Amino acid sequence: MKNKSIIWGIILVLLLSSIIPITYSYEITSNNIIYVDDDGGADYTKIQDAIDNASDGDTVFVYGGIYYETLVLRKSILLEGENKYTTILDGKSIDYSYGIRLSHYSRWFSPMITGFTIQNFDVAIIQPAPIGGLLNINISNNILTNNGGGIAISGTIGGLHVGFDITNNIIENNYYGVYLTCFKNILIKRNKIASNSGYGIKLDGGRNYVRIIENNIFNNTVDAFVNSYGYLGMFSSVFLNKWNRNYWGGDYQKIKVIPGDPCNVYDWNPVKEPYNIQEGKH
Repeated sequence: MKNKSIIWGIILVLLLSSIIPITYSYEITSNNIIYVDDDGGADYTKIQDAIDNASDGDTVFVYGGIYYETLVLRKSILLEGENKYTTILDGKSIDYSYGIRLSHYSRWFSPMITGFTIQNFDVAIIQPAPIGGLLNINISNNILTNNGGGIAISGTIGGLHVGFDITNNIIENNYYGVYLTCFKNILIKRNKIASNSGYGIKLDGGRNYVRIIENNIFNNTVDAFVNSYGYLGMFSSVFLNKWNRNYWGGDYQKIKVIPGDPCNVYDWNPVKEPYNIQEGKH
């Protein structure tokens, strides 16, 4: 009887750990600043060269210019553009491509990406399913435009999204804006997600604790859609994932219905006026 109680106790702990959001505070403290300028006169002319020679905790600072590169980021660094309007990562001359691929192997991974326009890629920023590890990723104050997809995130295999913050970005004129599959512990806040020809936001195979709050989501072919698989997926979509205080365009509704399969979800407190996201104000 005692052994059965222990087993049930372990099962209860595992279930609670799967649905209760985990918060962790981590701040990148820059040890070195590595400079990139496509015109020369800095440490590097290519962003990837600077990333390859950076260490965890470093800052890679990129001056304004057009950089025809596709980047792989495996380190906990701050990747910072000088100005999101003039520091441009462009995939125009690259075949099937991603702008930035977040990739790591079974360890703590905490990068921050800020201050870029990322355009003309198949996917602007992609994080495929990693094997293990702890993730605390921040994507903020960027413009993602004219791509096949803006941001695509897959869940971990045996790992944990401690935090994945997508904040204050302009995500427009792509096919889809944000696509999440098998995800958890993600914050999508104060973004403009507009004029995408497919989905604005699509959640596919939801797990738990995704907060989509205070965004401008409008003028997409489908502003938002939720696919829930199985009873756990439905429970997460309805009770654990939060849609709140988003702006959905001019057709104001007191309660915004977000279509899904097999069940709809709701933004219970949509707002009448858009947030000032263009200038990065909160």
